[in-house]
Amino acid sequence: MVSTSPNSYGAEGLAYWFIFSARDRKRVADYWNTLGHDVDTENFFASLEDLKGFPGNVWVVEQRVGDFVIIPPLGAHQVYNHGGLTIKAAWNRTTIDTLELSISETLPAYRVVCRDEQYKNKAIIHQSLLSLSRFPPQSLLSHPFRHDSFMRLFRLYNSLLIDEFIPADYYGNIRMEKISQEFNVACSFCRTNIWNRFLTCRQCLQADSDGDIDSYDICMECFARGRSCRDVTGLEWVQQEKWSDLMSLWERCRGIYQFLGGNDIDDFHVSTTISLGRKTLAHVCVEELTRRPNPHNSSQIIPEGLCHTCKVRHSKWKMAYCTREGCHRAYCFGNLFRQFDEDPFSVLSKLEGYTCPVCRGICNCGACRKRKDLIGYVPKLRSVGVNPKLVADRRSVESLVESNRTNTRVSSLSSLRCWFLFIYCGRQLMIVAS
Repeated sequence: MVSTSPNSYGAEGLAYWFIFSARDRKRVADYWNTLGHDVDTENFFASLEDLKGFPGNVWVVEQRVGDFVIIPPLGAHQVYNHGGLTIKAAWNRTTIDTLELSISETLPAYRVVCRDEQYKNKAIIHQSLLSLSRFPPQSLLSHPFRHDSFMRLFRLYNSLLIDEFIPADYYGNIRMEKISQEFNVACSFCRTNIWNRFLTCRQCLQADSDGDIDSYDICMECFARGRSCRDVTGLEWVQQEKWSDLMSLWERCRGIYQFLGGNDIDDFHVSTTISLGRKTLAHVCVEELTRRPNPHNSSQIIPEGLCHTCKVRHSKWKMAYCTREGCHRAYCFGNLFRQFDEDPFSVLSKLEGYTCPVCRGICNCGACRKRKDLIGYVPKLRSVGVNPKLVADRRSVESLVESNRTNTRVSSLSSLRCWFLFIYCGRQLMIVAS
């Protein structure tokens, strides 16, 4: 805190910080869901009574002028300003630790709630590795910090390239446009920064705040999960970095990585998906562009199927069919996400087909819960949905999973009250009409 001023009663301003351990971040997220909120949206302040019910430790720190409060990476926290006016200066550091956490945890969570990415993490990984690769390998070997930084950065960079890798069998049929890298492309849906490859729609155009024509740009992470504009198949590929330049850096750094004691890493080729155990992110996007129907073709017949859980008919491309011999069950991606915590990308990226919850013995639908040979899966509580229409680009649609829907089961009493209210309102409307 750098400055404060008293209020009308003469009380000096101060702040109370409520800080959770970074190790409890999953527990905090689950507890926030029980309170009816998502911890990543930052639109809820927990009261003291709420904090008393948290099943873990909460540290309370009183901050006055001159006090410096350090928050650990991924440590959930909230601050309450008391008294007069307070002015604080925040200092955020990006380290190898925070880059690893951002790729594995923070960015996936931000995409779900459509929260802006403050720091261009993927670009930082690329540029940092590019800078370290200019050092002689011997100097990296004799400098422990640079040695550790290079090894971890290269592993992160390798994971980024794996996500963007398109097998040669598919790449031949793709037109990839190259634009200059200006580090300013953001996903029109989730609003995170796009480092290299993405999909764009030339049909869904609108003018931005400066009056310039803005096309609809979607990141691969969102598109693979059913997010896009209404033109779900007419999108085109764009990249900001030359793939040959990225691979040249990867080849040079792989040699340095092995010199510094790292394990050998296979080249990028057809068997990359086999060694990975799944399809790459770009591979799934290529297949989805051809699998999804063309919305402009009114004569196209779109086959439908019945979801095993919700008993509602959906277009087949919005469902996952079991590939196990003798099983023909299908589940819509919405129920797989809400009732079984299965992300659409994890289903679409499988190499050997999909095995449904019934065949795995975990189906939790009404009929299967009565069977003694099945143990119903208990999903993660999603007590409140995030409505992306409030924050995402107005041209956006969700084809596979509706983020604003919940999986909280309504109690029988509440359901009964709803039915009585529905019947009562219906009767009142009939009386008015008569």
